[in-house]
Amino acid sequence: MEKRTLQELLKESFASMTDGHILARHKERQYTTLEIKQSLTGISQELAKKGIARGAFIGLLIEDRVKMLEGILGTLDLGCVFVPIETDYSASVIREMLKTASVNYVLTDIDCSRYQDIFQECGVTLIHTDDCQYTADQTEGIFRGSYELTDPIYVYFTSGTTSKPKAILGQNQGLSHFIDWEAEKVGCESLNVSQITSPCHDPFLRDIFLAIRLGGQLCIPESKATILDGNALIKWLIDDNVNILHCTPSVFNHMVITMETTIAFPDLKYVFLAGEKVNSDALKRWYQFAVGDYKLENLYGPTETTLAKFCHDIVPEDCENGNIPVGRPIEGTTAYILDDDMRLCETGEEGEIYISTIYRSLGYLGNDQLNQSLFIQSPFLENEILYKTGDMGRFLENGLLQICGRKDNQVKIRGNRVELDYVESRITEIPGVQECTTVFDDSELGKEFIAAYVVADPGCTKIQIVDYLREQVPDYMIPSFIVFMESLPLNNNMKVDKKRLPDPRELLNAEKTNTSSYSETEKKVADICAETLELNSVDIEENFFTLGGTSLNVMQFISRLFDVFGVEISLEDVFLSPSLREFATVIDEKLMLADDTDTQDSEYTIEMYDQKLKNGYRYHFNSDTPVSCSIENITPFNAVFYRSCIYNAIFAVMDHYNADELPVFTNDVILYGTVEDIDSTSKVRYLGEKTLEEILDDSGIKMLDRHVQQHVIEEIIASINRKHPVIIGVDCFYESVRKEFYKKSSWPHNILVYGYDNETQEMIVLEHTGINNLDYHEQRISYLDIDYAYNSNRIKFPTFEQGRYYLEFEKSDISASISTEDLFRQYVRRIFEHLTNIRTNIASLSGILALIEKNTSDLDVLKKNNERIIKLLDAIIEAKSAQVYMFERLTSVGPVIREGKEQLSDILKRWKLVRNVIYKTVITGVYNDESVIRANKEIAEIPDMERKFYDWFKNELEKEI
Repeated sequence: MEKRTLQELLKESFASMTDGHILARHKERQYTTLEIKQSLTGISQELAKKGIARGAFIGLLIEDRVKMLEGILGTLDLGCVFVPIETDYSASVIREMLKTASVNYVLTDIDCSRYQDIFQECGVTLIHTDDCQYTADQTEGIFRGSYELTDPIYVYFTSGTTSKPKAILGQNQGLSHFIDWEAEKVGCESLNVSQITSPCHDPFLRDIFLAIRLGGQLCIPESKATILDGNALIKWLIDDNVNILHCTPSVFNHMVITMETTIAFPDLKYVFLAGEKVNSDALKRWYQFAVGDYKLENLYGPTETTLAKFCHDIVPEDCENGNIPVGRPIEGTTAYILDDDMRLCETGEEGEIYISTIYRSLGYLGNDQLNQSLFIQSPFLENEILYKTGDMGRFLENGLLQICGRKDNQVKIRGNRVELDYVESRITEIPGVQECTTVFDDSELGKEFIAAYVVADPGCTKIQIVDYLREQVPDYMIPSFIVFMESLPLNNNMKVDKKRLPDPRELLNAEKTNTSSYSETEKKVADICAETLELNSVDIEENFFTLGGTSLNVMQFISRLFDVFGVEISLEDVFLSPSLREFATVIDEKLMLADDTDTQDSEYTIEMYDQKLKNGYRYHFNSDTPVSCSIENITPFNAVFYRSCIYNAIFAVMDHYNADELPVFTNDVILYGTVEDIDSTSKVRYLGEKTLEEILDDSGIKMLDRHVQQHVIEEIIASINRKHPVIIGVDCFYESVRKEFYKKSSWPHNILVYGYDNETQEMIVLEHTGINNLDYHEQRISYLDIDYAYNSNRIKFPTFEQGRYYLEFEKSDISASISTEDLFRQYVRRIFEHLTNIRTNIASLSGILALIEKNTSDLDVLKKNNERIIKLLDAIIEAKSAQVYMFERLTSVGPVIREGKEQLSDILKRWKLVRNVIYKTVITGVYNDESVIRANKEIAEIPDMERKFYDWFKNELEKEI
């Protein structure tokens, strides 16, 4: 395998991808190769402007996973060393990391005010990702510097045996070698790779760099909750078409436990398991229920030797083996099994595993003593360095390596290395704690735990210990059980006899809990907690995590709470509650809020509206509220009705803030629907690259999605007083505007509110005039109508417009703009990316045309089906009108665009012709064979016209990309 730096690998991989290629997906957001390249370059440029030199250590305190990727790439571009830091780490953990790695600069995307004292103490300079703006004229391309194979490039931390973590310094060639190996192992390109590992654990690197190396996509779940919920994780893998899954056996087990029936994974090709022992029972269950053409791989290798250095192709027969092998060394690696005298062990004989590879890490940062004791001279080859893993193992007769345990007190829990001595040392730091010992138990699938046995002064509580540990160590190091003892049992050598320590689960089940003083909610919470943790009962003064709860079963706890109480519980609600009693209070508050909302929703009926209208109901405000207020320069957008009411209302907002609506149009590729789609609500498809929020954010406009359920009139008035326009979702036609339609039709839509008048009790809005006339203009609608229509929409149409009911807009600090030429080039790239889909959909047009012809064959058929056909034609005409409008706005780019606009206009004209004929026929009741035949003949030519247009598009505009 060719030796090359990671930057050389990345440069080659980025060059192989088009700028429009979707490189990452997260929360409905797609990130193109061009966006990633520009972001990483912006970061690299900003770091350089700060005078940061090659080789500097850059802390990455970044919450957003894609920004973390860009931060890593940006530091690599400059030749620096990245140090990932979890945003939910405690202040003391972050302090230790910064000091150990001598970090002077931290790149972040969060508000770091809570860390100011630490940063000041450590002499750290903060750089916010929002300040790292890409400047085109300052770059000649990415990864253009001079890099060495032996360059240090990252620092990852593992627990030490003392109170300080160990910092492992990664080497350039080690990471690039592994990524090249895995890419060769997979043997395919353009694959979707999962990203479910924390950025603060080195397997995160194989997620992100393998996706780039394969020219594929990095698939990131919406939230941490998805990863912790086995069913949700399975659904995500299927829905996101994940091809390669990297995970720990614990996460794998967590998925497998939820499987009760056959589940098809049509896209899954590889599952790479690493970080801890693979459970054979989990494999049996997986093979029983998981259907697909996939391969399971077992990887092994300490962080010190860079990611993984052994691989085993798991086969179904391995299920019968209680100890799954980790396989053979990958290319560039040699393994030795040695006894205590450094002699080679025979096949089948157990000894300590030593690994030899030039692709290892550069050792422990600032810890020469540890380096000398663990990276040792080989007794077999001159200049060969062996890493002493501390893992016990043996070679089987077939040459496969099998792990047999640890020589020291280190364990793996949920893929994380934990030195039990380290945990014990932190617990004994707590005032009042005299002694502590810990044990690790992984005897039950999916129920691995650390238990701490503590001798302490009276008054010391479990919650005090957990609270202290939360400030000192990552969550995975906190023991699931804390057992107080009068003394620790000793053996004949006067060491703690761990075999005589009681089982913490048996102790909990033996305790009798008096629940007579519990409230109804507390009883239910305690019962659900006991059920989740398989305990007879629990003490309400304990919390979920001191009773054996873990990050892997907390989602099961939350799910059961929702089943019983019917209110949404967040992970933060569980983590931040010091006891189950306090947690029950949180649930009571949520139930009270839900009751208030339910009462309002059920009581605000049309009869109540009528009574208020009859009684002349008026809203009263504080004396300091202005009589009236209106935001100036709000004008309607009537060029074309695009997508939905919310878009047309937002165009007026964009115009108010001097932003161009063209980025919204160029963001979309429009496809015809298929014949199957015609029977649903989808007649055309808009393939958007960015969400509306992202486009507005790029334009310097913040769209604040607010949860307003009560006092909507007061909320709107407060927003208008801030000079913030508001878009709200409403239902019905208003009594104060169109009495003849009011309460006869229900149609959810959006209106833009930009003024009010307390004297007349009216809102000033932009709204369309009706279903068949979508021109927007100013209207005045009574407060009472606004209030009822808003709440009616929220109650009757809970999923309408993605649940957007109250949107407030404000100008952000940024002032972003993009040239028409750049927008045009982006649109051209997007069309080229979707040409195959476009041509497929054009081919399906024949089915739509046949349907139109069939339903216009005579007057009776047309009268029966005209509404369906007109809705179909309206959707198509609106979409084609949007394309024509966009090309009209783009004509400044050059004469070639004017030619495209003329072709699209001709296509649009033919669609309008057939709709006009149908309208005329339905209104007059007179069927004109000649007109209908002519109209159908005209639209029958549209597929050829569309094909010619996109052929012209490809031939004329290919040079633009």
